[in-house]
Amino acid sequence: MEKHITFVGPLAARTPGLVSIAVGMVLGLTLHPSAARAIDTDNDGMPDAYEFAHWCLDYQTYDSVVDQDHDGASSYSEYVIGTDPCDPDTDNDGITDGYEINNFCLFPLTDDASADPDDDGADNLTEFLLQTYACYA
Repeated sequence: MEKHITFVGPLAARTPGLVSIAVGMVLGLTLHPSAARAIDTDNDGMPDAYEFAHWCLDYQTYDSVVDQDHDGASSYSEYVIGTDPCDPDTDNDGITDGYEINNFCLFPLTDDASADPDDDGADNLTEFLLQTYACYA
């Protein structure tokens, strides 16, 4: 059974793509599993593989400080936290990722629209719509 290694990311010509090489054909090559994640062509702190996976990002443009989905959170913040930089509401709870990130008691990866962490009688979605602070009454 022939095994293959698959490379994901920019090729020699700096174009995105996939390459598959038969393992038996390459001698003396040692690959580290994190090698694809470590490549960051534009030095914006987000690996090229991550930027390839998100249509709104460009691996050749320093776009980590840009808010591509206009939700109030930078692309880099969304990369670190795990939200989708191309979707303003990753958990589809009606509250933007930026609002949830900026209100420490909310969770942008969990539907918490009906929760009321500050016990003031207004759920998180209502507080978002009124643009009040959901974590303190």
